[in-house]
Amino acid sequence: MTNQSSGHFAEKFRPHDTMHLDLAHFDFKNGLYYVNVGEGDHRHWDDCRKYGFLSAGQDRKYSDPIRTLMQGDIVAAYLKGKGYVGIGRVKEQAVRVNDFKIDGKLLNTLDLKTLDIYNNCDN
Repeated sequence: MTNQSSGHFAEKFRPHDTMHLDLAHFDFKNGLYYVNVGEGDHRHWDDCRKYGFLSAGQDRKYSDPIRTLMQGDIVAAYLKGKGYVGIGRVKEQAVRVNDFKIDGKLLNTLDLKTLDIYNNCDN
């Protein structure tokens, strides 16, 4: 439900569609979220692509933004040096790597290129 007119004292309130912070790499207006998938000791894009997940961690500054993604959100995966490597729709909200399952199987039971994804998984 919306008002036809902005009403009295409208200039004293927050403008429409401004409840979010403007964060780099997040296009809130269009509902498209950019995620740097990174590659290194703790993650590998081949694992993400093969099993259909995104990974972020090793510090809250990396894991907190991915926790804001909601079911149905659209994400564009960016890999440094390669550019945008994939696009997908979020199926479920982020969970800790220890709790993540694919087809009922824990991630650590699958054939991953990097096993260091579990480093610091308890913090």
